Amino acid sequence: MTTPASENQSRLAAELEVLRDACGRPSFGRIEAAAAKSNRFLSRSAAWAAPRGKGMPSLEVVLAFVEGCHGYTQEVGVAVSEELFSEQVWTARWTEAQKTARPPSSEFPDGVPYSTRTDAGGPANGRITEQLTTTDLASEHARATLDAVSVPGFFAVDDAICLTSWAQPVGSVICRTVDGALDSSRYQRIEDPTRGQLEQAIDTSARDPEVSAYLRQQLPEDVEHGTHDYKVSVSRILRGKPGDTIAPQILVEPQLWWVENTFNRQLLRAHRTGPAAADKEQSHLRDLAGRLVGALLDTDNDAGNYRFRFPSSLYVEVAVIDQDDQILLLSKDPRAGGGEAQSGRRWTCSMEQGVKVSDIVAGQVDITGVALGGLKRELGIDSTDVLGIEFSAIALQSRHLNCAVLGVARTCRSVSDIAADADAQRLDYFTAGRTATLQEATELIHNPSGAFARDKWHVTARMRMILALAQRGL
Repeated sequence: MTTPASENQSRLAAELEVLRDACGRPSFGRIEAAAAKSNRFLSRSAAWAAPRGKGMPSLEVVLAFVEGCHGYTQEVGVAVSEELFSEQVWTARWTEAQKTARPPSSEFPDGVPYSTRTDAGGPANGRITEQLTTTDLASEHARATLDAVSVPGFFAVDDAICLTSWAQPVGSVICRTVDGALDSSRYQRIEDPTRGQLEQAIDTSARDPEVSAYLRQQLPEDVEHGTHDYKVSVSRILRGKPGDTIAPQILVEPQLWWVENTFNRQLLRAHRTGPAAADKEQSHLRDLAGRLVGALLDTDNDAGNYRFRFPSSLYVEVAVIDQDDQILLLSKDPRAGGGEAQSGRRWTCSMEQGVKVSDIVAGQVDITGVALGGLKRELGIDSTDVLGIEFSAIALQSRHLNCAVLGVARTCRSVSDIAADADAQRLDYFTAGRTATLQEATELIHNPSGAFARDKWHVTARMRMILALAQRGL
């Protein structure tokens, strides 16, 4: 029997299909490309699903689909009424469909996945975690961190703490600069930065006085030799009102690589030595990091709106899955994989890419573009081989305090071939590759052991596995 919920969703899907017909039935790739030109982010898979009624699309997806159709008609010269593209009309249609949309479960009517629902901005539960408590998959460090804050319900996997997730995976996340008029050309790579340049970097990156004091203690007398790019650091995460199905916004600002290398990377080294280390500076760093994370999750957390008082470089990190539902697992080369790989956490799922100031255009960061660039650079996956990228969560890496937008990329390439390239040393950043079925990935989440023990994984890798499984309905 057809329910009112399915009728309303089916009506919205049919209206989107009628719109596509009126515009000359552009391909979903053309709709995606046209939407991107208008700064509307839409994955190809989301464009395909929206007019077919495959679940309730987010408002972001609906408006991006409409704008993509509009842009296509302008590109090819199809004459249609502008009234067809009214944002107000489509918002009203979506709102009507959303009112009676069937939730994924009765326990969580807003459908927010992956953890225990809280009113403080923590995410919610999908079937993959329905038998878990919020700390079943957490490392001892993450568990201790969460035990020390008054806000309940955060979900952690290994050292990664999920700050927020949203009901419907989205093709991109709005990420903009604190200074909307930021001129990225002012933040060029610096060779051998002077003490004065580094002091200026501290002033713009460290909003906590203890962090600022620590960084100033690390300043060189005159010059810091080496090449330093400008990366991007998270300043705020702005969540929508409770019940929203859209992703939050991320506000960012420029940050010189020296700051991450001197503070965040040093935090990772300090944790690696363990609490028994006699080095007072590293002990102080561990205590400082604990206080900063506690403040972010508690006093600097206003119902899921977060204010960062410390440097937190932004990364885009995705699991890669092919059309046979095989998930790509890779072992990083410790010579090229950064502090995580050097500490023995070499296995990942499947790609991590840092955001740079050069990724900022007109005050916006194209998160999808960053992911596509990383897939090409690290794995050799062309954008034409990517069927879609969908993002579901933002996580804090609790030891070194960087942040990551997490998602899943689907590719038409066989991930077995990519794993074989890693095994044959044909990929610059990896030394070995494996694939996992959905069932095998579930086992790696619940019962990691041997070469795949929990202390062998990149900090967000297993959380990304959970997102991939959740998106496949598990």
